[in-house]
Amino acid sequence: MSDVSMPVAVIAISTDANEDHWAQATWHAEVAAVEAAKADGIPEDQLTVSHQRSGGGVVASSSDGRTYIALVITDPAVSPASYGDRIDPARYLRARAQGVSVFFEGAPANAIADDLEADDLLPGCAVPAMRRVPDRALADTYAQLFDSKRSDVVRAAAFDAFAVRSGATALAGSWLLETPSSHQDDLRKIASLSIGNARYDTSPTTRSDHILAMCYVTAAKAVPAELSRRAAAELVSLCLDAGYQEARRLLPKGDWSWLAVAVREETWAFHLALEFLSDLTTPLSTRMKVAIEFVTHAPSPVVPPSVDELVRSPKASSTDRLSLATAWAKRDPKAGQLHLDALARDHTLQQLHRVQAAEHLLRLNPDAGSSALAALTDDRRLSPAARELASRSLQGS
Repeated sequence: MSDVSMPVAVIAISTDANEDHWAQATWHAEVAAVEAAKADGIPEDQLTVSHQRSGGGVVASSSDGRTYIALVITDPAVSPASYGDRIDPARYLRARAQGVSVFFEGAPANAIADDLEADDLLPGCAVPAMRRVPDRALADTYAQLFDSKRSDVVRAAAFDAFAVRSGATALAGSWLLETPSSHQDDLRKIASLSIGNARYDTSPTTRSDHILAMCYVTAAKAVPAELSRRAAAELVSLCLDAGYQEARRLLPKGDWSWLAVAVREETWAFHLALEFLSDLTTPLSTRMKVAIEFVTHAPSPVVPPSVDELVRSPKASSTDRLSLATAWAKRDPKAGQLHLDALARDHTLQQLHRVQAAEHLLRLNPDAGSSALAALTDDRRLSPAARELASRSLQGS
C-alpha cells in the first residue's frame, strides 16, 4: 500500500508557467493520484478528486478515508526549454522507489506511459486520452436524453445541461441536433421543450472543442449507434489515421460489418472506410465486404492501394476476390481488365471463378478475354467441368 503520509507524485513546472502549463500539470497530478489509489485496490468510482490550486496539487480521497496527494510545484530550475525533454529513467525510478514520482509538465506522454497509462494527444486537441470520454455526469446526461421511457420534459433538461457546460459539451449537443439521422426529428422536438430552447453559446469554438465533442459522442454508450458511428467518421475527417485509431478505441468492441452497409447507403462513411481498409488488424472478410461497397459507391475516382492488395490476396475468399474485381471493372474498366486477367490466370482462385473472371474480361476486352478462355480450355490441371465451361464461353464469343 502507498505511504499516504507523503505525496505520490510531485510535478515541477516553471515559475513562469501559464494557465495551459498549470492545466497540463494538474492533469498529470490527477492521473498520478488516481493511479496510486487504484494500485491499492480502490476503484475509481469510489474516489473523490479535488483540485487545490492554492495548495498546489490534487487530492484523491477514498470512501474509507485514505488520501492520495499529488503536488504541483513551481521550480526555478525547470525552464520552458526543458518541457519537451524526456525524463531521465534512472532519476524517475529512483524517485519512485522513495515513494515520490517526479516528472516535468510537458514531457512526452510516452515518457510516463508505462506507469500512468497515458496516451498521445490527438492532433489539434490538447485534451489527454483519459479525458476524451464523457465523465459520469455527462454520460448520465446522454442516457437521460436518449431514454424514450422518460418524459419529454425530463429528456429536454439534458439539452440545458449541455448548454450550461458549454465548450465541447455544448458543441456535441448542437451536433446531435444538426446532424441528419433517424433521431433528428425526435431530438429537435425534445430540444424545443428545453428551458433555453437549445440555444447554445454561439462564441467561436476551437478545433480542440470540435475534436473533443466528437470523442464524447463516439464514446457515450447511451448514444445510438447511428450517431456514434457518424461522430467516429467525423473524427477520421478531422484527424485522419489518428482519428481512426481514436474511433477504434472509443467505439464498442465488436463486428464492423455495419461499415459495409454504411458505405453503401451513406456518404459520411467513406473517410472511415478508407482508414479501415488499410487496417490489417481487422478481419479480412469484413475488409473485403467494405472494399466491394467502397469500389461500387465511393464518389472519388481514386481507388486506394489497399483495395488492390485485397484483390490479389490469396488469403481472401475466391468469391470475394472475384466480386471485388468485377465491381472495380464496372467503375474503372481499364484497371478492372488487369485484375480480371490476373484472376483468370491465378491458380489460388477456385477454378470456376477463374472461368467467370475470363468471361467478365471477354465483355470488356474481347481479345484479352478470348486469350484467357483459350488458356483455361487447354489447362489440363483444371477439372473437365471448368475446361468445358471455358470452351463453351470461348465458342460463343
